[in-house]
Amino acid sequence: MGQPNERIIKCVRCGVFNLDSAIIMNDYVYCLRCFAESSDLQNRLKEMIFEGKNKG
Repeated sequence: MGQPNERIIKCVRCGVFNLDSAIIMNDYVYCLRCFAESSDLQNRLKEMIFEGKNKG
């Protein structure tokens, strides 16, 4: 049994429940596999990393 305050996390693309590692973007939850398969998300992640490097 999990903790009472444990949130059930479900991937919006493949429907896997209780992910150990989840990506949450704009209130949507993705498992790592679906996140990696989504080129749109990959491009956004690259932009975020690039912006982070430019700020530093």
